[in-house]
Amino acid sequence: METGRGTAERNGRGRAEYADLPPGVGFAAKDEPLRRDINLLGRILGQVILEQEGKGLLGAEEEIRALCKSLRFAYDPELDERLRARIGRMDGGEMGRVVRAFSVYFQLVNVAERYHRVRRRRQHEADENNEPQRASLRSALGRLAGDGVGAEELGHLLEGMGLSLVLTAHPTEAQRRTIRRRHGAIAGILDDMDSGRLTARERKGARERLAEEITLLWQTDELRAERPEVEGEIQRTLLFFKDPLISATLEVYRDLEDELARLYGEEGPKVGPVLKFGSWVGGDQDGNPFVRPETMLTALGLQRELVLERHRETALSLARHLSQTIRRVGVSEELEASLRGDELLFPEASERFTREDANEPYRRKMLFVAGRLRRALESPDGSDPKGYADATELLEDLLVVRRSLHRHAGERAAEGRLKDFIRQVEVFGFHLAKLDVRQESSRIHGAVAEILSPTGTDYAGLDEAGRADLLRRLLGEPSWESPPEDLSQESRDVLETFANIREAAELLSEPAVETFILSMARGASDVLAVVYLARRSGLVDIDGEGRCTGARLGVTPLFETVDDLEQAPGVLRGLLEDPMYRSFLASRGDVQEVMLGYSDSGKDAGYVTSNWTLYKAQGELAGVAREHGVGLRLFHGRGGTVGRGGGPSYDAILAQPPGTVDGRIRITEQGEVISYKYGMEGLARRNLDTVLAAVIETSAAPERGAEVKERWVRALEDLSARSREVYRSLVYEDEDFPPFFSEATPIRELSLLNIGSRPAKRIDSPDVSGLRAIPWVFAWTQNRLLLPSWYGAGTAFSEALEWDGGPELLREMYGGWPFFRTLVDFMQMTLAKSDMRIAEAYVSLVGDDGVRERIWGRVSEEHAACVRALLDITGQENLLDGSPVLQRSIRLRNPYVDPLSYIQVNLLRRLRALPEGSPERDAVAHPLLLTVSAISSGLLNTG
Repeated sequence: METGRGTAERNGRGRAEYADLPPGVGFAAKDEPLRRDINLLGRILGQVILEQEGKGLLGAEEEIRALCKSLRFAYDPELDERLRARIGRMDGGEMGRVVRAFSVYFQLVNVAERYHRVRRRRQHEADENNEPQRASLRSALGRLAGDGVGAEELGHLLEGMGLSLVLTAHPTEAQRRTIRRRHGAIAGILDDMDSGRLTARERKGARERLAEEITLLWQTDELRAERPEVEGEIQRTLLFFKDPLISATLEVYRDLEDELARLYGEEGPKVGPVLKFGSWVGGDQDGNPFVRPETMLTALGLQRELVLERHRETALSLARHLSQTIRRVGVSEELEASLRGDELLFPEASERFTREDANEPYRRKMLFVAGRLRRALESPDGSDPKGYADATELLEDLLVVRRSLHRHAGERAAEGRLKDFIRQVEVFGFHLAKLDVRQESSRIHGAVAEILSPTGTDYAGLDEAGRADLLRRLLGEPSWESPPEDLSQESRDVLETFANIREAAELLSEPAVETFILSMARGASDVLAVVYLARRSGLVDIDGEGRCTGARLGVTPLFETVDDLEQAPGVLRGLLEDPMYRSFLASRGDVQEVMLGYSDSGKDAGYVTSNWTLYKAQGELAGVAREHGVGLRLFHGRGGTVGRGGGPSYDAILAQPPGTVDGRIRITEQGEVISYKYGMEGLARRNLDTVLAAVIETSAAPERGAEVKERWVRALEDLSARSREVYRSLVYEDEDFPPFFSEATPIRELSLLNIGSRPAKRIDSPDVSGLRAIPWVFAWTQNRLLLPSWYGAGTAFSEALEWDGGPELLREMYGGWPFFRTLVDFMQMTLAKSDMRIAEAYVSLVGDDGVRERIWGRVSEEHAACVRALLDITGQENLLDGSPVLQRSIRLRNPYVDPLSYIQVNLLRRLRALPEGSPERDAVAHPLLLTVSAISSGLLNTG
């Protein structure tokens, strides 16, 4: 963020590169616009800092950055000491302003990089002769057509396909909504400046608008004043649907249809609602006491309101658009009859429309549609006969208009914006997104135990088989006594939740809650207990012979720990062999959904074992489902970071076991990932395109990567076992690890940051087992160690390289097995983001010298072993040599992240030295929390 002397230098080849980049790392010609944008934004930021804070702050920031840059490229202990001393002389106020300078810089770099991705896609699509972008619909469909996948085969896949992206409210979004709006405005100005049509005056005006936005960004509080309430989280998530998800979704559907028509002709495969959305925001009660049973109804109401208003705005827009007159075009009898019905419903409006739009029947119809949508909005229970009762009624009206246009020379109008409106209604309905309700299994069993206690049944004392047998018997009984009046509040909440699900089913025009996610599932009784409570609430119907005749709620067991994942296939087999449950499933289309937990399995056993266990479980679950003639839909509970199942979606989906996707998949989009992927319309379109392409490709050609050799499987078993042993020996078996973790990371201080409504722990436990996976990963990301994403793999891989033929075997696996390649590449990415020198500064906070030196020795040796092993397997000289864009991005950011880490360590030391209740704590805590947010922006990761 330099001012007068600029931010780029010329290297010996005459190409502009950043002074902060290591030798040999620069911008390719295609990325020159990105270099230009970052350069411009950095200069303007420097100017703003100078105007707002003066030369003193800019000088301090530049001095600290220069020292960090020198240390990054050539470490010198004396310079390190100078840097620490310089930071030590600053008070909290000055530190906060310096941190803010780096934080705003990262925000601007992030905006520029995200916008550049949009620009590159446009540039690529501008020339039809370009090869399709990797991980795109055009690339995937072209490859399938080239491999001989015919229209009929692809059409059959698309007919039954269901991809659902589920937005969750996990507390990893550290950025305020106001800040995101500033980012959107800055990206919009960069887009304007890219047009090539601006005059010199207009270009100057654009730069002035950038300066204004960056000044406002500087003057806006980066941190939330208070922890967000659940309704605020709901509203924040809904904004992504409003802008840009709905529009981006419609674009992707058009892209898919256009590409199918190009490859297979106009009579090629038809596209149904293959991509939809879900949400946990307002329905996820697991471990969050602030999500109440009534919160679900609030979320559903807000979702309905947003999508109906969107439909109404679209109808009004089409009323302005469809200006055809009956003097030039005809109209079908069907549409005339429909208009007569509308006139009876709205006689006053009919008189006005007839007077103003007498000769424009299509416009009149869309005005009536908008009027009925307004009445539906004003009637949340759908009781107003003048409003649409459900999305099906609206869809019928739109199809009447479409058919009339097709019959009267209006094909272009029918297949243009009207078709998009029809698609919008098909995909988003009157509900916007299906809302899942989630609760932990022990809470469900607790409620069942209390309900049965008056009967003298010791439900809590029964083993798994006893519980399952009792629940099967109870489900066949015709009626039950009312629950006892002295139920605990927890059990009352459980019953009220089921009652509200039924109320939502009766109140709303379509089933907006279809799935109950049961976390910490371990046995068949967990699922049967949910079915039992659902039946008591009127959501499940069972006849006198014990067969289910109707179910308005499905149950999705979530298997989270390694042990539970290993037991999951047996649990599914037991359920499918149960005649009552089999009839329950038949009433729901014979598809069983199973959710896989990436976060807790990773925290439980480490990265390698978690991923291998998940891989095996998927294959075995699919086999059990096929054996019993039912469909399986896997729900992947991926987090934002690699340690919680994150990473590029395309590669992750293609790496799934062959035959396990089969067109049906649900995937969570969590926390900061939602903002990063869907905060900009062009990016949202690209990410939706990518995940849709991956699902189609892996489902239509499951044989790709299907040859998994037995020796590969044996090797992975050994790697997993050894990696897990090493990981658990540190994290769970070393008694000094909990205090080391507590002192070497900002885990204790993260609770001060108002980034989510959910508590950091499921239970009040002092050790790692009681800690949620999100803060666990978040803390290790902040101290730049990222330990959950690689620890244990170093020993396992190094030892495997010593096996007879080990190097050749691992390289063969890397080259021929998509799963293993993705496992290694994702680990490469996290290792490249980690920094042992910076992490060691955090480790200096550990008070016990013996604990610090011993555990740090283990950790640093494991890290070095992991890096060496991955370089050997991949044949690279440096991590990410095969991903130069990502490598450059990380190296460009490091000199700017380093100062934040040094400042955070200093502030942690200061804060921990102050007694609780000290009035000085707030002055230290505020800049400390700014560093948390800034490091998240710099690394593009929280949890």
